[in-house]
Amino acid sequence: MATMKCAVRLSAGVIEFADAERIPVPTPGTVRLRVKAASLNPIDYKMPKMSLGKFVGCDVAGVINAVHQSVTEFAVGDEVYGVVQFGKSGGIADFCLCEAKMIAKKPSDLPFTKAAAAVVSYITSYGALVDKAKGGMKAGDTVLIIGDYMQCDSVCMFVCLYACMYICMLHVHMYICVYVRINES
Repeated sequence: MATMKCAVRLSAGVIEFADAERIPVPTPGTVRLRVKAASLNPIDYKMPKMSLGKFVGCDVAGVINAVHQSVTEFAVGDEVYGVVQFGKSGGIADFCLCEAKMIAKKPSDLPFTKAAAAVVSYITSYGALVDKAKGGMKAGDTVLIIGDYMQCDSVCMFVCLYACMYICMLHVHMYICVYVRINES
């Protein structure tokens, strides 16, 4: 039985490193990555074992080293980033499983470390803006984003910029206040 090193969640907030976990084998719809970089998010250490499983790390970037025969869009050797298969794998490990639909090919000029650091932050920021929009926002409305130079706050500003919203930033001490006005068009 081939083994690997990985972070294992014992309970909420209690994580240890194990060196004899079995290397995962791809199942239908998944690929296995040789992990090059992973990031640790609050969800990784705040959630109980029963919610996310025993493995730690949602965001991952690496090189595919095994592909299930049902996966046709990726091949061994592809450099990718994305989210691990929750409950069955973790990014803070030598190897992890990812559902093919939850990864993307990594741009060649994007370092593995930056790719792994972006996924959950962008999903969280985008979701916050989109969910708020579904809650009744319309063209001309204003959103206030208050942050402290952390990942999600910064990402939220970039998502707003990308979406062609007007942004006015006001720096106050160590905090960023961002006023966003939804474009009329």
